[in-house]
Amino acid sequence: YTNYPNRKIGNYQWLAQLCSQLGDIHKVIEYYTLMIKEQKEGDDYLSTSYYMRGAAYGIAKEFKKANNDLLHVIEIETKNPRFLLRSNAYDKISYNYDSMGNFAEAYRYLKLSIKANKRDSIAIADQIKKSALISIQGGIEKERKENEIVLLNKEKELQKVIRNSFIGGFALMLLLAIISYRNFKQKQKDNKIITEQKGVVEKQKHLVEVKNHEITQSIQYALRIQTAILPPQKIVKQYLENSFILYKPKDIVAGDFYWMEAVQLDNMPSSQLANETNGNSRHQQIGTLSHCQIILFAACDCTGHGVPGAMVSVVCHNALNRAVREFGLTKPSEILDKTAEIVIENFSKSEENIKDGMDISLACLSPTLSEGEGAGTYTLQWAGANNPLWIVRNFSSPSGRSGGAPELEEIKADKQPIGMNEDSKPFTNHTIALNSGDTIYLFTDGFADQFGGETGEKKLTRKRFKEVLLSIQHLSLTEQGIQLDKFITEYRKEVEQIDDILVMGVRV
Repeated sequence: YTNYPNRKIGNYQWLAQLCSQLGDIHKVIEYYTLMIKEQKEGDDYLSTSYYMRGAAYGIAKEFKKANNDLLHVIEIETKNPRFLLRSNAYDKISYNYDSMGNFAEAYRYLKLSIKANKRDSIAIADQIKKSALISIQGGIEKERKENEIVLLNKEKELQKVIRNSFIGGFALMLLLAIISYRNFKQKQKDNKIITEQKGVVEKQKHLVEVKNHEITQSIQYALRIQTAILPPQKIVKQYLENSFILYKPKDIVAGDFYWMEAVQLDNMPSSQLANETNGNSRHQQIGTLSHCQIILFAACDCTGHGVPGAMVSVVCHNALNRAVREFGLTKPSEILDKTAEIVIENFSKSEENIKDGMDISLACLSPTLSEGEGAGTYTLQWAGANNPLWIVRNFSSPSGRSGGAPELEEIKADKQPIGMNEDSKPFTNHTIALNSGDTIYLFTDGFADQFGGETGEKKLTRKRFKEVLLSIQHLSLTEQGIQLDKFITEYRKEVEQIDDILVMGVRV
């Protein structure tokens, strides 16, 4: 086979073409691999061998190997463009990425193909022109030497050079015309492909926008439903006048929620209320805090945030309501036990193994009704699942420390969630005496877990959260809520909010 000076390489090429006609693409790859091994860096046909093997890999859908060979072609042809293979290699790489679904890379290599085609065409044309000029100069030099030897042949040789120069120039012009026409047709083809791809992208963009709008509308409607289950701020203020609620969902809807229930014990003498509220009694909703009334309120953190967290919050909210309204419970620990039982019962009906649940800090506040020395004090019962209770005492009260900086007292929660748990135990009930001016805080973990600070990578932590609360004790509860909101916004800066944030403060 005479296309290559090396007969072995020529035979490999012949065998590769024969296997291509027979449809055995893997044999084609094998013979072109043998051709490449026989060739050395700088061989005229090395880039052609890589190109043919890359094309064969593309047919075999081995696109990564195909692109590797085609990048070799581009590297070789960039140094010495001879065969217009560089633009064709870019074109095949673009086709391979298109086949793999990577339209961005396909488009990038398509543009490179168009540019390379133009550059290589000009470079090759320059080489041809240079060769023609060298040929002309050689002819003139030869003619000069011949004229020195044989003056009689001067006119004949000059006519021959002129004729050859004309033919060479005509051939060069024809070649340039062919190359220009080919580039024009290729550009038309490329523009058509780009226009079609742009249309596809615009259509996909429109579909995404429609879907996003539909999803956002659905989530906005879900927000209306979730907002409906939260006690309105005016109702909270009616029962807990000196209080604030900082509620900042990470997304439109949240896994965190706050809960409140005002209940009145039926037919109970006021002298017995302080003792009987440690147990259970039937109740009904009422309008204002009185001697026969207790207020239940909680900060709840359900698994996840956004839509999944909101769905879990509906289940847990319903379970809390049932524990109090249906089963008549007012003792926080027993409310949590019953709520866990209801949540587990609801999730166990599913064929899926659902381990979602809730962390909660649940308080029960009632006035102490004894006359004389105990008047003006309050009884707080509390139970928690993973989330603690914080109390800041009033210095002027009997339980407070006179003078000095305020101190924060922490009541630890049981280390178990409301939901599936391998080692579930009954929740612990805590009873705390409060005096007028004492402040209690219920919260979820979103505030303390937020990242921010100077670098944006520092976690706030509960220790820093405590310091912030102690620094604003001189403010009213409404102003405390405003300051906490301002603080977390400034601390977060440009960092994304990582979780729902809920903080409740109540001063008795």
